[in-house]
Amino acid sequence: MPRGAIDISTPEARPSTGSSVWTATRVIALALTVVETMLLARFALLLLGANASQPLVSFVYGVTEPLVSPFQGIFAQPKGPPIVDVSAVLAVLFFLLLGALIVAGVRAVTGRRAGPRPTG
Repeated sequence: MPRGAIDISTPEARPSTGSSVWTATRVIALALTVVETMLLARFALLLLGANASQPLVSFVYGVTEPLVSPFQGIFAQPKGPPIVDVSAVLAVLFFLLLGALIVAGVRAVTGRRAGPRPTG
């Protein structure tokens, strides 16, 4: 198949090698994308001074609190309401690196890249 061509063959005709690795890395990436999106939403809500008694804002804070708590207290927060939630930023960086490490580990153990292999 030429480079850049789209494979329209049926799934049964495609080679199955590497498909479980591809699926595992996609599931990991999806889960961590959801986590990072929630953390970034928390960061934006705190930055903009959202009303914490509003149900949606309260939900976001409640879901992300366990993810952020290990990073709270690393840097001193100014008195009063936090303007920048540094712990949320650190949590986003941590989960980004964790995801990259897990995907790299899966690839190293299996010896294959995560993308589907070209046919031909």
